[in-house]
Amino acid sequence: MLKLKNNVDLKELEKFGFYLEGNTYKYDLILGKCVYICTIPSLNRTLIFPPFEWYEYLFFKKKINKRIESIQQKLIQAGLVEKVSD
Repeated sequence: MLKLKNNVDLKELEKFGFYLEGNTYKYDLILGKCVYICTIPSLNRTLIFPPFEWYEYLFFKKKINKRIESIQQKLIQAGLVEKVSD
């Protein structure tokens, strides 16, 4: 599981394609699904990945995995996230 580091300014996420909607930063994936990070401090700023239906995953597996891996790697390389155990 990936968590945004506590010292990171949330505006930094906008450089990676995230946008603010309410109290959540979202990053569009595919099929109207998105990765999101809640800005409320008590929710630990964890990256939350959407569930996909089996048929969505069946037809779009490569595209879904590519987008998820891409954003994870960009955030890790920029030093904005850290891995945490469940």
